[in-house]
Amino acid sequence: MSDPDPCQGGFIIITHLLSNFHSLETLILILLLSEAAVIEANHHVTNIIPESALLICFGFVLGGIIWGADKTQTFTLTPTVFFFYLLPQVILDAGYSMPNKLFFSNMGAILVYAVIGTCWNAASLGLSLWGCHMGGAMGDLDIGLLQYLLFGSLIAAVDPVAVIAVFEQVHVNEVLFILVFGESLLNDGVTVVLFNVFDAFVSLGGAKINAVEIIKGIISFFVVAFGGSLVGFVFGLLISLLTRCTKNIQIIEPGFVFVLGYLAYLTAEMLSLSAILSIVFCGMCCQKYINANMDENSVQTVRYAMKVFANGSETIIFVFLGISAIDKTLWVWNTGFILLTLLFVIVYRFIGVFFLTWILNKFRLVPIEVIDQVIMSYGGLRGAVAYGLAMMLDENKIKEKNLMVCTTLIVVYFTVIIQVKTLSCSLIDKQSRNNNSETSRLNFFMFFYLWTLVENINPVFIPDLDPSSVQIPPWLAEAEPGGAAVAPSQRAQVRLPWTPSSLQRLAPLRISTRSTDSFMLADRPDVAKDSTSD
Repeated sequence: MSDPDPCQGGFIIITHLLSNFHSLETLILILLLSEAAVIEANHHVTNIIPESALLICFGFVLGGIIWGADKTQTFTLTPTVFFFYLLPQVILDAGYSMPNKLFFSNMGAILVYAVIGTCWNAASLGLSLWGCHMGGAMGDLDIGLLQYLLFGSLIAAVDPVAVIAVFEQVHVNEVLFILVFGESLLNDGVTVVLFNVFDAFVSLGGAKINAVEIIKGIISFFVVAFGGSLVGFVFGLLISLLTRCTKNIQIIEPGFVFVLGYLAYLTAEMLSLSAILSIVFCGMCCQKYINANMDENSVQTVRYAMKVFANGSETIIFVFLGISAIDKTLWVWNTGFILLTLLFVIVYRFIGVFFLTWILNKFRLVPIEVIDQVIMSYGGLRGAVAYGLAMMLDENKIKEKNLMVCTTLIVVYFTVIIQVKTLSCSLIDKQSRNNNSETSRLNFFMFFYLWTLVENINPVFIPDLDPSSVQIPPWLAEAEPGGAAVAPSQRAQVRLPWTPSSLQRLAPLRISTRSTDSFMLADRPDVAKDSTSD
């Protein structure tokens, strides 16, 4: 801070230091205007334009005003600001708000999509772009195979900020939400780890890469991912332990959650582990214990403060993504590279989701429907994570950095604006169809459970549906070789579907040859017929 010089015009009673706070005031003004735009839009246009797309367009306008004022681009979303100040707030809120039971019940599918799916998207996109380059589809570009794989790893990042913004506006079924939401959270951690591995390979040089280095890279991938998760787990337990000791100092209880949560992120980053996975698992681990240990007012304070910080960070991220478009130095155009990247991003996302879901459905009790697979494929939105990683590229190693940044911005704008709009329409249509069938489904389940209750009261009485006997398999009636038949009594006929409840009702019939409700077990169907004629 500069003090007024008394030698120049004497003592100054009042002055201003606008130059010292110009950037901060502008940032706060942008945030206030953005929030005002969101509030106004929620009453009028969010049904037409998704909130995330609206904020990016608002960033276009603000960027144009800033550029028109001084002809220079002074506000950009730098990797440091994004990864250390904005992203942790969003990820901590997402992890803390995670429905843990639903998440862990679908943990296998989420890991398959997040790990195998991300590696598939990165490798297939990088190799395809390299193949098109070798075929001459992109002109004369100074990009090698490792650089293409590095670009594929950063563009494979499914942004949780964009996914959360869209799926919270349109309520979908909980399984679809947790699959997309959980994948986007873990995908970011996997993407950053994969990006660092390929960045190390680029620094090492293709000539020095051999089988040993590749194995080291694979080991590093798992060490960084699981190490970051372990750091988050430890800090989550630490938060849970400390909140048991703060009953007499409730005013500082919320501070422990935010400080230690952010410290988990910084610790993992300091140890070169996955900071994103660290803060995700920190929020997930401490959630249940915070609700049990802390005062109800403190719990509400933590919940609402997290939402406020996360919402403010999301707003700044989307607005600055729009402002970044005004930076003319980033726009390096190559039609082949940009269009092929857009095509491969969409196509390989669909292929990966459908193929992995086909495998998962063989082991799931409730298969993932085709419409949900389409939404998951189309919901692979790119956002600020991909842009932040692109800005981290080293110009000395990546000669075409500006082209990659430009392409990343176009992919982000396409997915967040175009895909989000069409995705919102499809989700609303799916929701309306579900609502229309909700009454019939409710009636069906009410009848089903009432009928189950009646069967439990009188387990062998079922209305006359089929006069034939029901064959019991040998494994159910072991005492009778070749199985046994249940003969209908004079008061009821039997027709039992092969369900667990039906088998449970039939099992007691093995105890004796005649049940308490006049049902008989016979070795042969003809014996059963004779028994009914008596």
